[in-house]
Amino acid sequence: MKLSEWARQQGVSYQTAWRWVKGGKMPVPVRQA
Repeated sequence: MKLSEWARQQGVSYQTAWRWVKGGKMPVPVRQA
Protein backbone atom coordinates (compact mmCIF):
# COMPACT_ATOMS: atom_id res chain seq x y z
CA MET A 1 0.00 0.00 0.00
CA LYS A 2 1.25 3.47 -0.78
CA LEU A 3 2.03 5.76 2.11
CA SER A 4 -0.40 8.36 0.76
CA GLU A 5 -3.23 5.79 0.71
CA TRP A 6 -2.43 4.62 4.24
CA ALA A 7 -2.30 8.20 5.53
CA ARG A 8 -5.69 9.00 3.94
CA GLN A 9 -7.27 5.92 5.57
CA GLN A 10 -5.80 6.85 8.95
CA GLY A 11 -6.93 10.46 8.71
CA VAL A 12 -3.44 11.97 8.80
CA SER A 13 -1.61 14.00 6.19
CA TYR A 14 1.01 12.46 3.94
CA GLN A 15 3.61 14.80 5.44
CA THR A 16 2.81 13.60 8.96
CA ALA A 17 3.04 9.96 7.90
CA TRP A 18 6.37 10.61 6.17
CA ARG A 19 7.72 12.27 9.33
CA TRP A 20 6.67 9.18 11.29
CA VAL A 21 8.52 6.94 8.81
CA LYS A 22 11.70 9.04 9.01
CA GLY A 23 11.50 9.24 12.80
CA GLY A 24 10.81 5.52 13.26
CA LYS A 25 7.44 6.23 14.88
CA MET A 26 5.12 4.44 12.45
CA PRO A 27 2.52 2.31 14.28
CA VAL A 28 2.93 -0.39 11.59
CA PRO A 29 6.00 -1.94 9.92
CA VAL A 30 7.16 -0.04 6.83
CA ARG A 31 8.91 -1.49 3.80
CA GLN A 32 9.95 0.67 0.87
CA ALA A 33 9.07 -0.88 -2.48
